[in-house]
Amino acid sequence: MKNLFIALILLFTITINSQTKQETQDWIISKLTSYGAGDSERYGVVFNEKTGVLVVLDKYKVPFGRIAIISLLENITIREVEQNMWLTLTGKEKSIVTGIWDFNKNEMVSPEAGNSTDIILSISFKENDLPERMEKAFKHLVKLYGGEIKKEAF
Repeated sequence: MKNLFIALILLFTITINSQTKQETQDWIISKLTSYGAGDSERYGVVFNEKTGVLVVLDKYKVPFGRIAIISLLENITIREVEQNMWLTLTGKEKSIVTGIWDFNKNEMVSPEAGNSTDIILSISFKENDLPERMEKAFKHLVKLYGGEIKKEAF
């Protein structure tokens, strides 16, 4: 009985301290829209809870769209590339669609399905442990949407 009571307290504590889906999405949106490379307002980010989809619109130079099914994301990596930070979302086969975005029609032109996409962030994104926190937030969100991040063997 004592062990059951302790287990329930631990489970309750873990549940209370976890961020909700909405809190996690809001945090990701705030960081992606604040740290776009070349322009702090480079990205428009939307989560559609009904469809479980993330939409990232890139307004820098050529308008470009990325649509990812959150539950099918398998890996999130962030690395430094030539004075920028690159956030790479990798999903199962054909779970990410990219293409030129037509803002007048609010649709993607010539969409291509693949399994990864890059979001380019400013170099200042590497401050305050943001890369690690962003990876953790995306992994948490994937779990909340019923997906599972692939675990590396080593």
